[in-house]
Amino acid sequence: MKNFECILGNTTDNEIEKLQLLLKKVFKKDFKFDYLKWLYAKNPNGKAIISNITSKGNVVGHYAVIPTLLSIDNKKYRAALSLNTAVDNKFRGRGFFKIMAEKAYEESRKHGIDFIIGVANQQSTNLFLKYFNFQNLGQLDVKFGVGKINYSENNKKFKVFWNNETLNWRIRNPKFEYKVYSKKNKIIITNKLYKFINIYMGQFNKGNSIKIDKYEKNDINFLNLYIGVGNNNWKKSLYFDLPNFLKPSPLNLIFKDISKKQNKLILKRDEVLFQLMDFDAF
Repeated sequence: MKNFECILGNTTDNEIEKLQLLLKKVFKKDFKFDYLKWLYAKNPNGKAIISNITSKGNVVGHYAVIPTLLSIDNKKYRAALSLNTAVDNKFRGRGFFKIMAEKAYEESRKHGIDFIIGVANQQSTNLFLKYFNFQNLGQLDVKFGVGKINYSENNKKFKVFWNNETLNWRIRNPKFEYKVYSKKNKIIITNKLYKFINIYMGQFNKGNSIKIDKYEKNDINFLNLYIGVGNNNWKKSLYFDLPNFLKPSPLNLIFKDISKKQNKLILKRDEVLFQLMDFDAF
């Protein structure tokens, strides 16, 4: 790695400004400063764990995991969501991803993080499996249709744990304007796609642990989009699989136990509840 250095990020404004430039260059779209600041520095579960590769003062490689909490058999564990990977096109093919991820996972362990979870396209999935032996739990379900989406989160062994503080932080994502509805004992969160498609972000049990300041009035949704894992009650619904040609890329749910335990956790897909709110696909 002559002329390159792999360093941990510090989520300062100066660093975030440099990351803006790299992410825009790699993904060909703007990453607003306030969005990255919200994501990397204001998360109640902890600041992002960032690994950057620098050259001559510029960031040419970037990998970040976002601290979160998982509920596994009703016990809480510290985990992290693998989210942003970017390498300047000029420096690809040098193994930067492996170097950055190894450093990020090492630092994650120091923060008491036991698990890494993420959603990856097929190309990225291959790298996670090749270099780090992640589990591939398969593609997220992508459904469209009309009517209610009802399921219970209580019968799942594995899910992301949200409380009042973290869920209220999540819905303040500056990129989007989420709609939050109260229906009986549930909180339902949605987003809009092309103004007329309702994106189903997820539902949560209402209670002392989760309270939202403001709820929307119920509205009529002509078409709903569902992305996630864990809802197995589609047979009697008016929901159908989105054709593959309409999907930008297959999205695979990946998971790894990075703890120092000898007996690593192995997940089964039917044990998992993973909602769109648990990651950021758009």
